[in-house]
Formats: sequence, C-alpha cells, structure tokens
Amino acid sequence: MQSIKLISLFVEGFRGFENSVTFEFSEGLTEFRGVNGEGKTTIGEAIAWAMTGKGLGGSVKNLNIKNINVSKARVVLKFESDGREREIERRLTTSTRIKVDGVEVAQKTVEEEFNSLLFLMLFNPMIFLTLTEGPARSMITKLFSEASLDDVLNTMTSEEQEFLRKETFNVNDTNSYLTALTKKRKNAEDELKHMEGYIQKVSEPIIIKEVEVVSNDRINAIREKIEEVIKDKAKNDKPAESEAQKREIESNIREVKSRAYSGAVEVGELNKDVKRVEVELAHLDRLKPDTKKTDSLHSERNMMLQKYRYEKDKLAELDKEITSLDAATCSACGQKTPPAHIEKRRKEIEASKAIIDKDLLEMVESGKAIKEEIEKTDKANLIIEKNFEKELLEKRKVLKAELDDVLKKLKTHEEKRTQFQKSIEEELSKLVERKKLLEADAANNKTSGANYEEQLISLKQELVKEEERFTAAKKLETEAEIAKKQEAKRAEDLQALIVKREEQEKSMEHMANQAFHMKQFVLAKTTILNAEISKHLKRVSIELESVNQTSGEVRACFNVLYDDKPVHVCSLSEQMRAGMEIVDMISNIKGYKYPLFVDNAESIIGYDCGVEQRIEVRVMKGESLMSQAKVGTAPSRVQPTSA
Repeated sequence: MQSIKLISLFVEGFRGFENSVTFEFSEGLTEFRGVNGEGKTTIGEAIAWAMTGKGLGGSVKNLNIKNINVSKARVVLKFESDGREREIERRLTTSTRIKVDGVEVAQKTVEEEFNSLLFLMLFNPMIFLTLTEGPARSMITKLFSEASLDDVLNTMTSEEQEFLRKETFNVNDTNSYLTALTKKRKNAEDELKHMEGYIQKVSEPIIIKEVEVVSNDRINAIREKIEEVIKDKAKNDKPAESEAQKREIESNIREVKSRAYSGAVEVGELNKDVKRVEVELAHLDRLKPDTKKTDSLHSERNMMLQKYRYEKDKLAELDKEITSLDAATCSACGQKTPPAHIEKRRKEIEASKAIIDKDLLEMVESGKAIKEEIEKTDKANLIIEKNFEKELLEKRKVLKAELDDVLKKLKTHEEKRTQFQKSIEEELSKLVERKKLLEADAANNKTSGANYEEQLISLKQELVKEEERFTAAKKLETEAEIAKKQEAKRAEDLQALIVKREEQEKSMEHMANQAFHMKQFVLAKTTILNAEISKHLKRVSIELESVNQTSGEVRACFNVLYDDKPVHVCSLSEQMRAGMEIVDMISNIKGYKYPLFVDNAESIIGYDCGVEQRIEVRVMKGESLMSQAKVGTAPSRVQPTSA
C-alpha cells in the first residue's frame, strides 16, 4: 500500500463527542478551528485509533476512548487507498470490534495491512521525535542501503585502498574484525612482555665458582695407616673366649625376643568375626517390617465423614424449610406466599433431598468399603509383623550362638598367649644373667687395648674429614661443568629470543597499521551514510553511527538536530518543522502518500511540506469547532494566521 487519502470521519461517543458527528476532508488542506476543549486534537486521535488501535502518540495506554456519558464508542473512517475507496470501523463496548470494508477482522489483520508505526509516523510529524533510539534508528537505516566495499574505498587514499583490499573482513560488520584484532594485539602485547622478562632472565650472568684441584692420595694413606694399627692391635690382644660366648648369648636373646605367639593370625580372624557378627546384630535391630500404609485410607474416610455430616445438615435445613413453607410470606409485600409458589418450592426441595439421600447412601457404601479395606490391611500388617519378629528372633539366635562360640575361642587363645609370654620372660631372664657375668669378666681385659682404640678413632675422624673435602671439591667441579654448559645454552637462547622479539614487534606494528586503516574505513563508511541522509534533509541532521576514536569500533547512536541544535532543546515550532522534514524524507524515499495531521498549528508560523493532504487544527478564539475551513489547494507553502 503506497497511498492513503482521507474522505470522512464519523465519531460517536468518542471522548468529548457524546453525540454522532461527521467530518469531511479535502484533498489538499483541511483546517479545524475553535477554542480550547472543543475536540480539535480528538479528530486526530480518532483517525489514529481507527487506523491503528493506538493514540496519536503511538501508545495503547490511557486512551480514554469512551465518553463518560455513553456505554459505547464508535469511529468510522472512510479513505481512498491506491485509488480504491475503503472503510475501517472500530467499536468499543466491553471489548473492541473492528471491521474493514464491512468484514469483521482481528487487530493482527489490520496491522498486517496497515503498518501502525509507519502510518502514525507519517500522520503525526511529532511522533518520530518521541520514539526510543532502537525503533527510530531501525526505521531510518531501513531507508538506505549499506555502502559497498568499493563505495567506501573510493573515498579513501590510494595507500589506504591498497592496504584494505588485502584484508578480509565483512563490510557490514567491522566491529567483529576490530574486536578480534584488539584481542590479537592484547595477546601479542602479553607475549612480548613475557618475552622481555625471559630475555632479561637469560641475560643474567651465571656465577662459576673457582674449583680446587684434589686427589685421593691423602685418603689412601690414612686408610693404610688404619690397617696397620688394626694389625698391631690384633698381635697384642689375647683371644677372649668370653667375647664369643657373649655374642652367642646376645644372639639367643634376640632370637627369644623375636618369637611370636603362633595363634596370632587366628586371633586376628576371630576378632574380625566378632566385629562382623556385632554389625549384623546391629543391622537386625534397625530392620522394620514391610507393612502397607493406611494413612491415605483414613484421610479419605475422615473427608467422607465430614462431607456426610455436611450433607446431613443440608438435609435438615431442607426439612425445616418444607415445614415453614405453609406459613411463608412475601418479604416485599408481607402477604402470604401463593400456593402455586409453595408447591413449586416444595417440589424443588424434594428433588434436592432425593439427590442428597442418594449421595448419603453412596457415601455410606463407600465408607463401609474403605473401613473394610482398612481392617483388611491392618490384619495383613499384623501377620507380616508377627512373621517378621519370628524370623528376626531366629536370625538373632543364630548370630548370638556364633558370637558366643567365637568369644569362647578367643578366651582360650588369651590363656595360651599368657602362658607363652610367661615362658619367654623366664628364658630371657636366664640369658641376661649369664651375659652380666661374662661382661664382668671381660671388663678386666679392656685396659690393654685402650691406646689402639684412641689411635683408630683419631684416624677414622681424619679420614672422614678428608673424604668430605674430596667430595665437596668434586661436587664443585661438576657444578662448574654444568654452569659452563648452561652459559652456552643461554647465549644460544638469548640470540633466538632477540630474533623472535624483532618478529613480534614487526607483527604488532602491522596489527597497529590494520587497526588504523580499519578505523579510517569505518569513519569513511559512517561519513557516507550520514551524507546520504543529509541529501534528503535541509535543516535537520540525523546521526545514526559514531566512531570510537580510540578503538575504531562503530557505536550505534541516534541524534536528531535542527539547525545544529539537539531537537529536544528546540522550540515547539522548530520541533514541528523537524518532524515534517523527516516525514517528507520517508515519503519521498519510499513513495508513500499519507495524510499529515498538524496539531497546534497556531504554534508554527510557516513550514515547507510536500504532503498532498494535510489536516490542521488551531486554536481560534470565539469560534466553534463545527466551523470548518476547507482549503483544496495543492501542496505549497502555507502562512497560517496566529491565534
């Protein structure tokens, strides 16, 4: 649908129009004048509601459609669409009903044929300025096609073109390219920092300690001296038979102490059996019989008893009412109730009683069945519990018998182990006594070998010191060799790292160049879009995209300016001109021919508008709304008079 031309508007019960009123519209300009409160703006609201189901401002909230003195509101709008006369009707009672060309339809059908946002935007020049950023931006950007790669590159320098043609990116999604590039640059920077730290580490010198040259000649000499002293000591020592006997006794003592009770393994197994049987007995104490629950049956029976009592009370109330029917009087006039009415009521009560009696009988039968089910379940549970206790008793009896047998065996082993320990202690006591006697005899022979012992101790201490010095020197020699190899490896690694750093710096320089050129591309693309919009506007400018000068990312924005001023700080007259200029742009680009509604026309001194059909409402002192001025002129500059 490309064109809509209004013919007439019928309103009844709509807002201030309690009675039915019909308004006619000219093909050019139609003016409505009158004092405040006469319903001038309501004409626009009625047209908007008929076409969209919304108010003039695009909202469905707080419309206040119906006049306070009526029960329904009705609006019928006749219009010409693409050369065909059509009609749309909305009626509001308790709900809204819609007819298009005499056929009742749903709101969804109306929306599919008449785009409500588009109609309101072209009908009310002020509504575009009230839209949120998302819908307004979407509406404008859909008017223009995306610039191609060649379109953008042709506005850039030859160097920038050559560089960007080698890059792979989506012209309409440069943010993804820049986001990936930023992440890549961050990773490269982190890697370079890590590399710099590693270079600093491998550049540090390795300290190689001075190594003392040593040999094992001194060690061998000390060992030879020790052998000589041992030989001299052997020549001068007398054989001591008691020493051999002492060693034999000590061996016997160790052998006796190492003896273990032969039944220890069996005792361990018996203790395991005791724990196992105790666990099984404890488990038997926790077992419960698997009985059936009757809670739900008792709950159902209690609910049925409550219902039974309730129905019985209702029955008693009905009996009282039957008793009082003959004496019943009318509450309005005080006269006795007619017999026909009494008989009718008696039949109704009897019918109700019959239903209740039937329900009571059914409840009694159901109650008996539930009671029988409960008793049957309780008997079955009693049998289960008795069988369970009997079975549990048998199992417990078997386990206790097994436990008694194991404990008896443990007691026998305890007695045997006590006897075994006693025999060990007696044998050890005899051996220790024999050892003491031998040691007393050997003490007299120690004095003669004391000098040899002192020499051996001194030589052995000297040998230990010399071996430690030799070992330390050899260790330093090994560490020096390792340090020399590490130093050579570090020099090799350092050279490789320097080369890698240079490559990384070149890569980062290239990525910086990529980011710079992509920022230039985004800036050029944004400039093209804003320039394309500017071709269709005069005093209005619209900014849909801005470029972050740091990251180069495109930021969605929506800024409307009139004479380079933000529209929200402009006067009402300037805002109206701005809205009309945007309406003209949308109409011209898309080829739409929709009517234009100018509210508060007295606020604007003059405006340019290419819309063919215009409806102006203006405040005029001393005039009634029914006084209409119809002007069928072609679109031209209009100079309305002030109120």
